[in-house]
Amino acid sequence: MPLILLSSATLSQSLPDGRADDALRANDIGVQYFQSHDYDAAFNYFAHALAKRPDLAEASYNLASVHLIRKDYAAAVDLLETAVKLKPDFAKAHCALGQAYAQLEMWQLAIDSFARTIKLNAADGTIYNELGVAYAALNQGNEAADALETAVQLLPASPSAHYNLGTVYVSLGQPLQATAEFQRALALKPDYTAALSNLGSTFMALGEYPEARDMFSKALALEPENPLVLSNLAEAYNKLKQYRNAAECFTRALELSAANSSIQTGLGYAYYGMKEYDRALHCYKAVAAAEPTNAQVHFNLSLLYRMLKQPAKSLRHFEVVKQLDAQLGTELYHQLYRNRRSELLLAQKQNTSFTRSSTTVYNSHVSQTLSTI
Repeated sequence: MPLILLSSATLSQSLPDGRADDALRANDIGVQYFQSHDYDAAFNYFAHALAKRPDLAEASYNLASVHLIRKDYAAAVDLLETAVKLKPDFAKAHCALGQAYAQLEMWQLAIDSFARTIKLNAADGTIYNELGVAYAALNQGNEAADALETAVQLLPASPSAHYNLGTVYVSLGQPLQATAEFQRALALKPDYTAALSNLGSTFMALGEYPEARDMFSKALALEPENPLVLSNLAEAYNKLKQYRNAAECFTRALELSAANSSIQTGLGYAYYGMKEYDRALHCYKAVAAAEPTNAQVHFNLSLLYRMLKQPAKSLRHFEVVKQLDAQLGTELYHQLYRNRRSELLLAQKQNTSFTRSSTTVYNSHVSQTLSTI
């Protein structure tokens, strides 16, 4: 957080003799300590300056800067609210106040502060970027896009502004525009892991699986221990029917993230594609135990038990799917039991149940959650 350096001329105009010198001297020493990263000493000198003149907005701002460094955002808010009351045209204080509100997830107050900052300094692209992030946090996608489009115009060389705009375009269902922004971010910062990962996710949404695989592979090279990147790469491999590669990535992701139903589901799908039905069954049973109301995994279990010629167990999971998701149950019925009435009757006689189609396991995609802006 940039500091306001108070000149002796500025203070001498506003403070009485003596107190002006003391406040200025304390503030200037605090700035020096702050810039040398001795925040405890800086805090003490800024507090001394503020004690000498409680109505000095700059001293409140500088002391708040130390609180922001310490991540004491509530204390920073109190000081910054005082600063902007004392000096309503203090653009940096309005901006810092918005950032403090954002850290506290007080998004509407952050938006209001950033809007006031823009009125005072409409040429600063970083404020539009901050404003866009706040709008996005409230799921106000159109407003976020407007702010971030201005940000990239003012900051065309900012990778984060392009990345943020791409992320918002994804939320608005505009994958082509998102792709362009992620590519611009990567042109500026080729090792931008989040942009690589999100570009891969966008390619997945567009059905461009080889391109998605390439992006996830690049992201993994930068962060080889990232379970989300591993699982996304595995999902791309599943789409490309490269099931053995998918299984390897999912297995590694599970090692890094412990129990994770989405990854376990993807691993089960990979085993299914490899025709290793017992191993797929093990994965889906683990998910069903952890998430008994997951209709998709019961659907997959129904299919797998049918592949394993266990119609009673297949029918039991089919009945669960019908209870949890009627539409999915109907689809499963048509895929599994159409023209197989005798099989259905046999399963019913054994007091069990059934679910969806014959040859295709329902693939519950690994979460493609975009990185936090």
